[in-house]
Amino acid sequence: MDRTDRERLEQVRSGQTTESRINEDFVDWLKGPGVTWLIVILLGVTAYLGIIQFRQSRDAKRSEAWAAFFSASLPESLVDVANQYGSIDGLAPLALRRAADMRLATVRLGIPLSSMVDPSESAAPELDDEERTRSLQQAESLYQRVVDLDDGGEGFRLHAVHALAGLGAVEESRGRIEEAKRFYQRAAERAGDAFPILAKVFRNRIDAAGLDAPPAFPPRADVMAQRPALPARTPVFVDPALQRLIDGEGDAAPPAAP
Repeated sequence: MDRTDRERLEQVRSGQTTESRINEDFVDWLKGPGVTWLIVILLGVTAYLGIIQFRQSRDAKRSEAWAAFFSASLPESLVDVANQYGSIDGLAPLALRRAADMRLATVRLGIPLSSMVDPSESAAPELDDEERTRSLQQAESLYQRVVDLDDGGEGFRLHAVHALAGLGAVEESRGRIEEAKRFYQRAAERAGDAFPILAKVFRNRIDAAGLDAPPAFPPRADVMAQRPALPARTPVFVDPALQRLIDGEGDAAPPAAP
């Protein structure tokens, strides 16, 4: 065996010895704390992948919720959004407020909801008393749900102010002016120093409540019954000959002398 072959053989033996020593060290490490560290690393990787998947799912859910909110054109659809996505970005009070505003607007405008959703209708039927009462009840219920969600925090202040003012508008539409004033007062107090302009608006609304309602005229029969009697007229004597001239029954002038 020449020198070159001996050097190669020594290199192979040295490499096998080093590899064997590494394998033994790895086995000893696994027998010691190695398994624990592998488990910790695997758990860390799993948690990281789980966080990434959770964030992606959350973002997809948020996009879906806002898309549903902006595409909702009926109060029922908005209520579904509040029920299904209410915990996302505070959509519950926002959707409930919008649904309540739509119900109240039908009463204020005096037209059915279908005419509001589809303005192309040329001859919109008027809202009858039954539909008006039902719309006010639904608006009241939706506004009250928002008020019930109020936790007294700053983040909910505008929602609460809007809902309280909406309840005042509902009562004012019913003709219950004193109840409406109480809700306007609560709205002004909830606005407080954070929104002084809104507080001033609702305090002014307390004084103007009911003033913009259409006047109720009494029936014609009642007006005629309360009309004062006219004074009696003194009869005027008219000469019979003059009366005949007025009626055209006599000559306008006596005949001329021959």
